[in-house]
Amino acid sequence: MDTVIKSQYGLNWMDIEEILSEADYYKYFTESEFNPRKRRSAFNLRPGKPSSSHSCCHVREVPKDLRSKNFMKPNGLDQFYQKYTEAYGIPVIGSDQVSDNALRRACYVVRFMFADNKDVRTSYYKRYGRVAVIGASEGTTDIPEHRWLPKRLNERTRGLGATDYAPVCTAGEENASCFCKDKYFLEDIFVHEIAHGAHLLGAKYAIAGWNKRLIKQFEAAKRKGLWKRTYAMSSSAEYFAEGVQSYFNVNTHLDKTDGVHGPISNQKRLQEYDPELYNLIHEVFPCKNTFLKRCESTRGKELEQDIKMNCKASTDKEITKNSLPDVNFKYGILRLGDRSSCIGVKCFILNNSENCSVNKYCKDDNKMCMIWASKGECAKNPFYMVYNCQKSCRVCDGSITDVDEAVKYVDEQSFDVPAI
Repeated sequence: MDTVIKSQYGLNWMDIEEILSEADYYKYFTESEFNPRKRRSAFNLRPGKPSSSHSCCHVREVPKDLRSKNFMKPNGLDQFYQKYTEAYGIPVIGSDQVSDNALRRACYVVRFMFADNKDVRTSYYKRYGRVAVIGASEGTTDIPEHRWLPKRLNERTRGLGATDYAPVCTAGEENASCFCKDKYFLEDIFVHEIAHGAHLLGAKYAIAGWNKRLIKQFEAAKRKGLWKRTYAMSSSAEYFAEGVQSYFNVNTHLDKTDGVHGPISNQKRLQEYDPELYNLIHEVFPCKNTFLKRCESTRGKELEQDIKMNCKASTDKEITKNSLPDVNFKYGILRLGDRSSCIGVKCFILNNSENCSVNKYCKDDNKMCMIWASKGECAKNPFYMVYNCQKSCRVCDGSITDVDEAVKYVDEQSFDVPAI
């Protein structure tokens, strides 16, 4: 029996018990991306701007202002978090069960990965991005932003990347500290999860057209049979994050693929095997700094490292809450029309309703679509339904009565229409 869950993020479109893995988690959030009940609050921006410095060596109490929802969405940093450090003003946090050493290491990864591109760094900061360390004795769902997730997720997942609705990247203390008992000992999970954050809160917004190109390249790689039987083919998000691990030479290496990993585990092999992905990653991380591997480094070496910054010229454009992604990131599929002539639901209809009856992307992306459509949800909740239940809402077959009602509904509302 399906269970409808309402979390503090207003996401109630999918039975959360279906979230069994990290890839499922991103699917859940992206399916809910056009939910109008919480969309506007998700894009109110953090005051101020990122610094160009860090205090990774100094672990201390969480600053009082970060307990406020005005400075850290959605509700301020929870009292669960008792330890704090930062890089560029991006919080690195953990409970009192997390060692200072693990927090300092996580802070180094933040400092390293957000050094290269000022626009990506600014976007992550303005969207309340932070990084949390999961204590060795804690589970993924102990993290306050992830408490609503099913507990059985802890069996398979020791980290998640930041999304607009839960803007925190997490990974385990055991991975940061290079504990032998870490089941992900051969790879750097913090690099993987922060790569998700740099994508979903950073490059997706900060680099014009980048996310569209990533999705198209993911589809092209799939057609070519690249990355077959690896986790990289789970979605365009995982395609990027796995690629970033290889780019920084911290991915698990296997001579033959096992369904998760394979032989493309370092920067040289990545550039030879999938140069298009390599180039997309290089746009986000252009400095080519040398990443200090966690099991070969010390916190002292990390503090002493001279990390090049801002290797790509910044646009210095103002970040606003209307700086939205150029595509709907959904299962690695580009599905929206020309964004130049219209906005929101209207944009989708004007560019797709007349001639997309044979469009392979005209489909339902949730098993509940038909039921929801029968209850009038195409008009009541167009931000979700028109994008994710196209077949049931009859967006693409020329019979768009329900969609006409949806457009009328959008026109009458006071909430912000997402710019596509």
